[in-house]
Amino acid sequence: YDGVCDELEIIGCQDINANNYNEEATDQGYCEYLGCMDQNAVNYDSIANTDDGNCIYPPWEDPIITFCNTTIILHVEDEINIDDVPIDIGDWIGVFYEDDQGNLQCGGSVIWEGVNTIIPVMGDDTYTDEKDGFAEGELLKWKIWDYDTDQIYSNTYVQYNDINNSQMYLYYYFSCNDMIDLLSINAY
Repeated sequence: YDGVCDELEIIGCQDINANNYNEEATDQGYCEYLGCMDQNAVNYDSIANTDDGNCIYPPWEDPIITFCNTTIILHVEDEINIDDVPIDIGDWIGVFYEDDQGNLQCGGSVIWEGVNTIIPVMGDDTYTDEKDGFAEGELLKWKIWDYDTDQIYSNTYVQYNDINNSQMYLYYYFSCNDMIDLLSINAY
Protein backbone atom coordinates (compact mmCIF):
# COMPACT_ATOMS: atom_id res chain seq x y z
CA TYR A 1 0.00 0.00 0.00
CA ASP A 2 1.49 3.36 -1.07
CA GLY A 3 -0.97 5.67 0.69
CA VAL A 4 -2.49 7.06 -2.52
CA CYS A 5 -6.13 6.41 -3.43
CA ASP A 6 -6.60 4.35 -6.58
CA GLU A 7 -8.29 7.19 -8.49
CA LEU A 8 -5.23 9.40 -7.79
CA GLU A 9 -2.64 6.82 -8.78
CA ILE A 10 -0.10 7.87 -11.41
CA ILE A 11 1.44 4.94 -13.20
CA GLY A 12 4.90 5.63 -14.56
CA CYS A 13 8.56 4.73 -14.42
CA GLN A 14 10.02 5.26 -10.98
CA ASP A 15 13.66 4.49 -11.87
CA ILE A 16 15.61 7.76 -11.95
CA ASN A 17 18.13 6.15 -14.36
CA ALA A 18 15.49 5.40 -17.00
CA ASN A 19 14.93 7.66 -20.00
CA ASN A 20 11.22 8.02 -19.20
CA TYR A 21 11.51 8.56 -15.44
CA ASN A 22 8.40 10.21 -13.97
CA GLU A 23 8.98 11.83 -10.58
CA GLU A 24 5.21 12.10 -10.03
CA ALA A 25 4.57 8.37 -10.48
CA THR A 26 3.04 6.62 -7.48
CA ASP A 27 2.82 3.11 -9.03
CA GLN A 28 5.55 1.48 -11.09
CA GLY A 29 5.01 1.42 -14.83
CA TYR A 30 7.20 0.57 -17.82
CA CYS A 31 10.75 1.97 -17.76
CA GLU A 32 12.58 2.69 -21.00
CA TYR A 33 16.36 2.44 -21.24
CA LEU A 34 17.74 3.71 -24.55
CA GLY A 35 20.97 2.29 -25.92
CA CYS A 36 22.57 0.02 -28.49
CA MET A 37 21.03 -3.46 -28.31
CA ASP A 38 23.26 -5.19 -30.88
CA GLN A 39 25.78 -7.44 -29.10
CA ASN A 40 28.12 -7.17 -32.11
CA ALA A 41 28.48 -3.40 -31.67
CA VAL A 42 31.32 -1.93 -29.63
CA ASN A 43 28.90 0.22 -27.63
CA TYR A 44 26.46 -2.59 -26.78
CA ASP A 45 24.41 -1.70 -23.69
CA SER A 46 23.15 -4.76 -21.79
CA ILE A 47 20.69 -2.61 -19.81
CA ALA A 48 18.99 -1.10 -22.88
CA ASN A 49 15.49 -2.32 -23.74
CA THR A 50 14.90 0.17 -26.59
CA ASP A 51 17.42 0.55 -29.40
CA ASP A 52 18.45 4.18 -29.89
CA GLY A 53 19.86 3.63 -33.40
CA ASN A 54 23.37 4.68 -32.36
CA CYS A 55 25.26 1.39 -32.49
CA ILE A 56 28.92 1.73 -33.48
CA TYR A 57 30.64 -0.98 -35.53
CA PRO A 58 34.34 -1.33 -36.33
CA PRO A 59 35.22 -0.03 -39.81
CA TRP A 60 37.30 -3.14 -40.55
CA GLU A 61 37.50 -6.82 -39.57
CA ASP A 62 38.70 -7.69 -36.08
CA PRO A 63 42.26 -9.04 -35.99
CA ILE A 64 42.91 -12.73 -35.49
CA ILE A 65 44.17 -13.23 -31.94
CA THR A 66 47.53 -15.01 -31.91
CA PHE A 67 50.10 -15.97 -29.28
CA CYS A 68 52.50 -13.21 -30.33
CA ASN A 69 51.87 -9.48 -30.11
CA THR A 70 53.36 -6.04 -29.68
CA THR A 71 51.68 -3.48 -27.45
CA ILE A 72 51.38 0.10 -28.68
CA ILE A 73 50.66 2.70 -26.00
CA LEU A 74 48.54 5.74 -26.90
CA HIS A 75 48.38 8.67 -24.49
CA VAL A 76 45.76 11.40 -24.30
CA GLU A 77 48.50 13.97 -24.88
CA ASP A 78 49.73 12.24 -28.08
CA GLU A 79 49.16 14.21 -31.25
CA ILE A 80 46.62 12.11 -33.17
CA ASN A 81 45.18 14.15 -36.05
CA ILE A 82 43.21 13.95 -39.26
CA ASP A 83 44.13 16.82 -41.59
CA ASP A 84 45.86 18.59 -38.66
CA VAL A 85 42.69 18.44 -36.49
CA PRO A 86 42.61 16.20 -33.37
CA ILE A 87 40.55 13.04 -33.78
CA ASP A 88 37.20 12.75 -32.05
CA ILE A 89 35.85 10.21 -29.60
CA GLY A 90 34.38 7.42 -31.73
CA ASP A 91 37.12 7.50 -34.40
CA TRP A 92 39.11 4.29 -34.94
CA ILE A 93 42.87 3.80 -35.13
CA GLY A 94 44.15 0.64 -36.80
CA VAL A 95 47.43 -1.05 -37.69
CA PHE A 96 47.62 -3.23 -40.83
CA TYR A 97 49.78 -6.01 -42.27
CA GLU A 98 49.86 -7.61 -45.73
CA ASP A 99 48.28 -11.05 -46.03
CA ASP A 100 49.45 -13.80 -48.42
CA GLN A 101 47.62 -12.12 -51.33
CA GLY A 102 49.14 -8.68 -50.62
CA ASN A 103 45.89 -7.28 -49.15
CA LEU A 104 45.97 -5.16 -46.01
CA GLN A 105 44.42 -6.84 -42.98
CA CYS A 106 43.84 -5.40 -39.52
CA GLY A 107 46.45 -6.56 -37.03
CA GLY A 108 45.13 -4.42 -34.17
CA SER A 109 42.82 -1.49 -33.61
CA VAL A 110 41.09 0.61 -30.99
CA ILE A 111 38.19 3.03 -30.83
CA TRP A 112 39.40 6.41 -29.55
CA GLU A 113 37.67 7.28 -26.27
CA GLY A 114 39.81 10.25 -25.28
CA VAL A 115 41.73 8.32 -22.60
CA ASN A 116 45.07 6.55 -22.42
CA THR A 117 44.77 3.19 -24.15
CA ILE A 118 46.72 0.41 -25.87
CA ILE A 119 46.56 -1.40 -29.19
CA PRO A 120 47.57 -5.07 -29.04
CA VAL A 121 49.09 -5.74 -32.47
CA MET A 122 48.96 -9.40 -33.48
CA GLY A 123 51.87 -11.28 -34.99
CA ASP A 124 51.59 -14.13 -37.45
CA ASP A 125 50.76 -17.55 -36.03
CA THR A 126 53.52 -19.61 -37.63
CA TYR A 127 51.61 -22.83 -36.85
CA THR A 128 48.90 -22.00 -39.42
CA ASP A 129 49.22 -22.16 -43.21
CA GLU A 130 47.94 -18.62 -43.86
CA LYS A 131 49.52 -15.37 -42.78
CA ASP A 132 47.24 -14.10 -40.02
CA GLY A 133 49.27 -11.30 -38.43
CA PHE A 134 52.48 -9.32 -38.72
CA ALA A 135 55.66 -11.13 -39.73
CA GLU A 136 58.75 -10.45 -37.64
CA GLY A 137 60.31 -7.26 -39.06
CA GLU A 138 57.21 -6.20 -41.05
CA LEU A 139 56.52 -2.47 -41.26
CA LEU A 140 53.38 -1.24 -39.47
CA LYS A 141 50.86 0.48 -41.75
CA TRP A 142 48.31 2.78 -40.11
CA LYS A 143 44.76 3.87 -40.88
CA ILE A 144 42.37 6.19 -39.08
CA TRP A 145 38.61 6.02 -39.60
CA ASP A 146 36.66 9.23 -39.08
CA TYR A 147 33.33 8.26 -37.52
CA ASP A 148 31.61 11.54 -38.48
CA THR A 149 32.48 11.37 -42.19
CA ASP A 150 32.79 7.56 -42.52
CA GLN A 151 36.12 8.12 -44.29
CA ILE A 152 39.25 6.00 -43.87
CA TYR A 153 42.59 7.83 -43.98
CA SER A 154 45.58 5.67 -44.88
CA ASN A 155 48.16 8.33 -45.75
CA THR A 156 49.81 8.64 -42.33
CA TYR A 157 52.93 10.13 -40.78
CA VAL A 158 53.78 8.39 -37.49
CA GLN A 159 56.35 8.97 -34.75
CA TYR A 160 57.26 6.36 -32.13
CA ASN A 161 59.27 6.33 -28.95
CA ASP A 162 61.06 3.08 -28.17
CA ILE A 163 60.50 2.47 -24.46
CA ASN A 164 63.67 0.38 -24.19
CA ASN A 165 66.13 3.02 -25.37
CA SER A 166 64.13 6.31 -25.41
CA GLN A 167 64.84 6.99 -29.08
CA MET A 168 62.31 8.45 -31.52
CA TYR A 169 61.55 6.56 -34.74
CA LEU A 170 59.52 7.36 -37.85
CA TYR A 171 59.06 3.68 -38.70
CA TYR A 172 58.42 0.63 -36.59
CA TYR A 173 59.05 -2.93 -37.70
CA PHE A 174 57.05 -5.58 -35.87
CA SER A 175 58.75 -7.55 -33.14
CA CYS A 176 56.97 -10.13 -31.00
CA ASN A 177 56.48 -9.23 -27.33
CA ASP A 178 57.67 -5.65 -27.80
CA MET A 179 56.17 -2.50 -26.34
CA ILE A 180 56.29 0.86 -28.10
CA ASP A 181 55.06 4.30 -27.22
CA LEU A 182 53.21 6.29 -29.87
CA LEU A 183 54.11 9.98 -30.02
CA SER A 184 51.98 11.13 -32.96
CA ILE A 185 49.91 10.13 -35.97
CA ASN A 186 48.96 12.61 -38.64
CA ALA A 187 46.57 11.25 -41.26
CA TYR A 188 45.73 12.95 -44.54
